[in-house]
Amino acid sequence: MKNLILVLFVSFTIASTISAESGPTELFKHADVEATIEVSKERNYILFSSYNTANKMMDFILENPVKMVQIFKENGELEMMVPVMSDEVSLGLSQFNKGNYKVGFLLEGVDTPQFMNLTVK
Repeated sequence: MKNLILVLFVSFTIASTISAESGPTELFKHADVEATIEVSKERNYILFSSYNTANKMMDFILENPVKMVQIFKENGELEMMVPVMSDEVSLGLSQFNKGNYKVGFLLEGVDTPQFMNLTVK
């Protein structure tokens, strides 16, 4: 009986870990905008994220300095690239039309861009 409980506990823990790593993770969600990431490991680089409704600014603090922010339209077309060179990034909602975007943070010391999905309502 003890072994059965141990096996069930281990199985549940593994299943919980696997399900936690798949699917979108919400960074913030408001009437104007929603930000999510697809892979949990990318969230490890984002230490803080918020949306200020008063000034319509999205603020992010990342673990590594951000060299560049890339913003792609829903169809994959590059909308803009902005050099940052800081671990704090602010994006104004006024820079976006309604729609879906993919925002890539190019971080110092990280080989691949860390992407976030952005929906502007």
